[in-house]
Amino acid sequence: MLVSCSTSKYFQGTITYRFESNLHNENNEVNLNYSKYSKREFGEYFVEYHKKGNYFRDYKGKDSIGLDFQLYLKKTNIKYTKYNYNDTLYWESTTTLNGANNFEVLVKTRNDTLINNERLNLLVTEYKLPYKGNVFKMNEKYYYNEKLKINPKDYIKYKKYFLYETFKEMESLPFLYIKKSTSNSLSETLIESTQLIDQKEKKIDLKSILNRIKDKPLKEL
Repeated sequence: MLVSCSTSKYFQGTITYRFESNLHNENNEVNLNYSKYSKREFGEYFVEYHKKGNYFRDYKGKDSIGLDFQLYLKKTNIKYTKYNYNDTLYWESTTTLNGANNFEVLVKTRNDTLINNERLNLLVTEYKLPYKGNVFKMNEKYYYNEKLKINPKDYIKYKKYFLYETFKEMESLPFLYIKKSTSNSLSETLIESTQLIDQKEKKIDLKSILNRIKDKPLKEL
């Protein structure tokens, strides 16, 4: 059992995030069909369980057709993904960048943003990601403070999408995370927003979480 300890300087517990994913055209108009699809594919919010670099993300929403949950285990550096439409558990190693390159920190400021009465720092990063014949520019904004403090060394082997490099800069989980994906070969821009709506320090029963992946067929992503 993973047990939260009140004397720990690092956050241990659950975080509930509201999630939105929208496509914008050149006139900044939102593709409503995609917005409706994304709510069914990714849910409207998710609950994350955190303990010492391990996390479990449980997706919630109405009539969900896509993601069920994701689990990352630090010991093996494997991320598991389960979808609602079948019983298969898809796994992937996070030790490689998957082609991502040119990571840069564009902005890093302290205590200059106020969101829901929380004074937050800002980190803006950018990198390039090849995908299906296109190269996407990934611009990511993170708003954070020490209330969700983590040890970035817990993620030192998590190379995918520069997660360790990002956590090394923040030393925290975000209150608000905004990702913008653009490509010169595509006219639409994908903007994803993940915003905290609740947090609780609590005991986490890892055994019950691991039971959700027990005896399921495995397939590599």
